[in-house]
Amino acid sequence: MFKRARFQFGSLRTKKRANGPDAWEFRFYEDTGGKRIRRCITVGTASQYPTTAAARKAVQALLLKINSNAPQRSLVGLTLGTLIDRDTQEELPQRYSTRVSYLSALNRHIKPKWGDIPLDRVKRWPSKIGLSS
Repeated sequence: MFKRARFQFGSLRTKKRANGPDAWEFRFYEDTGGKRIRRCITVGTASQYPTTAAARKAVQALLLKINSNAPQRSLVGLTLGTLIDRDTQEELPQRYSTRVSYLSALNRHIKPKWGDIPLDRVKRWPSKIGLSS
């Protein structure tokens, strides 16, 4: 039987702590062999992310990973900055010098300039071998 692909947005809430500032908690479900298990991850403190929108923006890279099996229509609201965040967590090389230079270029130049551009507006750079786009 055909099973519908799910795209989840999760939920954010502030969690009171006994010691220290309040923390943002991101709650979502994880599919494991037919069972759905509720998971929660601490995103950061309320001083790091003062608004819900800021905390939601920090979680977008995690949402990419959670919804990797969802249909492509879910990429409409994602930004290039979200993709950069996901790639820095998963795809950076292990070699220290290469990793540091990549992170420097991404965080100082690329992400501040193009981080807020939606993925559906990113276009391929034309190649020099005569291919037209």
